[in-house]
Amino acid sequence: APAPAVPTPAKPAPTTAPPPAALPEGDRVRLLRKAVRQIVTGPVKVAVFNYRMLAFLASAGYLDLKTRAFYVMCGAPKSWTTLKVLEKFASDLVEWDEGAKGNEAVLRPVESAPAG
Repeated sequence: APAPAVPTPAKPAPTTAPPPAALPEGDRVRLLRKAVRQIVTGPVKVAVFNYRMLAFLASAGYLDLKTRAFYVMCGAPKSWTTLKVLEKFASDLVEWDEGAKGNEAVLRPVESAPAG
């Protein structure tokens, strides 16, 4: 009788997540929206949002990824501001005052934001 097959040990899980470039674009946008939900739970300035986004990406395993590079991976042109990125991908999740600009703009969660 042939010797029973020896099961190969399962590969250990990688310690870091695959880089977002390996994620389909829709999954990158989903990751961006997840970050927005976690970061904007109350009023938060854009400058603070970007800092927390960096921390979110690091905690998700993307240690060397800068926020701007992540926004570009989501499909945003490099020239876009954070507000423009949020307007495009998360306007149903966050809002800010009309005419607010740059890092001083204060983001707020949209009351009727979809969950999940």
